[in-house]
Amino acid sequence: MPAYLQGRHFHHVMDNILPTFSPEIPDGFAKSVAQGNPQICAQILQTDAENLWLPEELEDPIGDQRFSPLQGLIHRYPDRALLILTQRCNVHCRFCFRKLQVAHASTDMTLEQFQRMEEYLQQHAEIREVILSGGEPLLVQQDFLRHLLQHISQISGIEIIRIHTRMPVSDPLRINSELLQTLNSCACTLWMVIHVNCAAELSTAACAAIRSLTQQGIPLLAQTVLLRGVNDSLDSLLNLLQKLIANRVKPYYLHYPDLVPGTNHFRIPLEQAIELVSKLRSKISGFAIPELIVDIPGGLGKIVLQHSWATRIAENIWEFTSPLTYEKIQVHYPQSLEN
Repeated sequence: MPAYLQGRHFHHVMDNILPTFSPEIPDGFAKSVAQGNPQICAQILQTDAENLWLPEELEDPIGDQRFSPLQGLIHRYPDRALLILTQRCNVHCRFCFRKLQVAHASTDMTLEQFQRMEEYLQQHAEIREVILSGGEPLLVQQDFLRHLLQHISQISGIEIIRIHTRMPVSDPLRINSELLQTLNSCACTLWMVIHVNCAAELSTAACAAIRSLTQQGIPLLAQTVLLRGVNDSLDSLLNLLQKLIANRVKPYYLHYPDLVPGTNHFRIPLEQAIELVSKLRSKISGFAIPELIVDIPGGLGKIVLQHSWATRIAENIWEFTSPLTYEKIQVHYPQSLEN
């Protein structure tokens, strides 16, 4: 048994998941749900499949608690810390890795909690990047968000603030002039990572919200969860990536679904996921291809999964696989005379 599973007790049916993690349908998705769009409905409407909790699925699938020295602060990697501004979210994605926390969320971070986090950041000079996450971090009051951005920016050594959000696609009208002014109050370099899983989420209103962010000079990245029936075909994934790039959003991560309770129906075989991403190489520009990521259970970090395009077969001889024809070509690279 893997170390991260040792000592655990398993429940094969989670009767409490469906009643407590009820659907939340934001304004940005309401029309698509009403029209029965299968890609969006699969993400936010309940199914009986959620009742099945496999032994490998975890309440804390990526080990947040293990790296949380303070409530709401996660310090997993030496140079960055993540602050959970709220567990509330305006869309309950059925595959959310913080599903159990979001299901019972009622309050946001308090000023007193942030002050303790601020002290922690000041005491850890190795931290140069702060990530604002949730729930949906852009749900907090504008005055509080502005306070956080300004105070974090004043901490010596903090260079970058990154906001992880679904708001530009889930409720694009919230990306308004007041929010843009709040974001502009940040003295640090500000990045935004938008969670978007299919091209249908990039509505006219969503694209307008994204454009308003890029016009403010905020660099935008996209993170996507690879989901069966949503974006697990080459065409559906290409449509998403092409539309993101057309809107000046750089695809960043393609997450293999975490081992969240009741989400086995979303996962495709891992080897199929690797093969799918490898096929992108001949279909779209390299800068539009996200990294396929697995978050190792237990909080052991993210790794990149990719097709092996190159294999060393002898001294100075390599075998390459063409991304265009998939034929294998042996290439000899002469050893440098300087060696």
